Amino acid sequence: MFDPSVPHESSSADELLAAAVRLYRKGGATSLDAAVEVVAARMGLQGVPRPSQSECRKHAQAQEEEEIGVEGRKQRIHAQLSAALGLLESLATRFGGSNPLLLGRAARGQLDLDPMLHLRIETDANASQVAQALVDSGCDEPKCTSQQISKGRVDRFDSRISGTPLSLLRIPTQFHIPFGRDAVSGSKIACVDIDGLKSLLLT
Repeated sequence: MFDPSVPHESSSADELLAAAVRLYRKGGATSLDAAVEVVAARMGLQGVPRPSQSECRKHAQAQEEEEIGVEGRKQRIHAQLSAALGLLESLATRFGGSNPLLLGRAARGQLDLDPMLHLRIETDANASQVAQALVDSGCDEPKCTSQQISKGRVDRFDSRISGTPLSLLRIPTQFHIPFGRDAVSGSKIACVDIDGLKSLLLT
């Protein structure tokens, strides 16, 4: 299908990237890489390097602010973080001592282009109990799989809350992961608990 937002004549790399980001944001491609390939093909370009995530997010932010305004974007991010806070509080109540966390870019309030909420709890509750807690907290019915982390395999739940995609790792208490460390790589990662997310929402 012809997309008038995608240029068909030679243009700068920046214009190519802007068109690819727009195509991806509007659901015209399954991934950003695919969007770049589609736009590059229509422009007659080959071997186009994959743009950096920071470049893509800058374009996504600019496009959204053009569409709904600076305040509109801020309100969207605030609503998504508020939904995350409500979920963390619900999980903390349901599973005492589980210390639910929000990790990654969302923990810094950055939710442009790929607004995924990455969550983690430490609990010995079983998979069905966690899945039910997600549903009871307002999430869509989750898909439960497993994921390899640095200390073994753990349950992973993929769902949505208020339209925002999320993934939750259930870490058994024997696999304790230090605060601020990625469960898979062990490297440093942005991370907030309930109090930290409350503070973030006030900024």
